[in-house]
Amino acid sequence: MNIKTTIINNKRKTIIISIILICMVTGIIYIQSNSDYYAKKVQEQEAVKQKEDEAKQKVKDKEIADKFIDNLNNRQIAECIKILNDSHIDVNYKLDDGQTLYNKALNIALEKSADIKNMPTDYFPLFDKMNSTADKTLIKFYTNDLNYTQLNFLGCIGINTPNKKTEPVTSNKNTTTPNTQTSNSIKPKTQNLTMNGLELLEHSASKDGYYITGKIKNNNAFNCSYVEVQAKITNNNGDVLDTPIANVTSLKSGEIWSFKIPVIVDTSSPYKYQIINMKCNP
Repeated sequence: MNIKTTIINNKRKTIIISIILICMVTGIIYIQSNSDYYAKKVQEQEAVKQKEDEAKQKVKDKEIADKFIDNLNNRQIAECIKILNDSHIDVNYKLDDGQTLYNKALNIALEKSADIKNMPTDYFPLFDKMNSTADKTLIKFYTNDLNYTQLNFLGCIGINTPNKKTEPVTSNKNTTTPNTQTSNSIKPKTQNLTMNGLELLEHSASKDGYYITGKIKNNNAFNCSYVEVQAKITNNNGDVLDTPIANVTSLKSGEIWSFKIPVIVDTSSPYKYQIINMKCNP
C-alpha cells in the first residue's frame, strides 16, 4: 500500500512539474512573440515618423531654397549668406529644375554680369561661403557664350571656364603702375602703402592683363571680418577707366591674403593701375 501510494505521488509530481514546465515555456514563447510584435510595431512607427520628417524637411528645404533664390535675384547677398548660416541647407540641394542650389546661384550671378561693365563683385562673399562644400562637377552653364566680365568673374571665384576666349596681347602693350610695370612682367612690385592696419606687401599685373594680383598682411591686433582692396585703372592720358575691387570675408591678425582684382577694361589697349584703398572691418 505504501509503495503504491509513493508511485502515485511520484506520478503526480511528474505531471505537476511537466505542467509547470509547459506553462513556463508557453509563457516565454508568448512574451517573446509579444516582444517581437511590439519591437516590429516600434520599428514601423519609427519608419513612418522618419518618412514624415523627411517629407517635412523636403518642404522646409524647398521653402529655404526658394527664399534664397528670391533674395539672390534681388541681389540681397547679405540675406542669402544669413540664410545659409541659419538653415545650414546643403548647397548641393537639387531644385525643381534639376540644378543644384550652387549651380543656380552661379548662373544668376552670370546673368547679372552679362553687362561687360558690371562685374558682380558683391557676389564674391557668397561664393566664398558656398565654394567649400559645392560639388563643382555638377555645374552646368546656361550658355558657353560668355563675355570677358563673366569669364573673369568665374576665374575670381575659382570656377573652370567653358570655351575661354583670349584676346591678342600686342608686344608693345604697357600695363603699368605709376612706376611703369609691363604686363609681360610677372615680377611682383612693392608699393609702400599701409592703410587701416593693412599692409600691401606686393602687387603685379597678370601677363594677359586680366587681373591685378598681390598680397596684403593684416597688421591689426584683431581679426578682420571683411577686407577689401581697390585699384584705380587709367589710360595713358590719365583718364580713370575703372576702380575695381577684390574682397575676402575673413583675415586673421598676422595673416597674409593673396588677392586677385579683375580688370574689366579693354586689355588690348595700354593701361596703368594703382592700389588706392584698403579697408578692414573688425
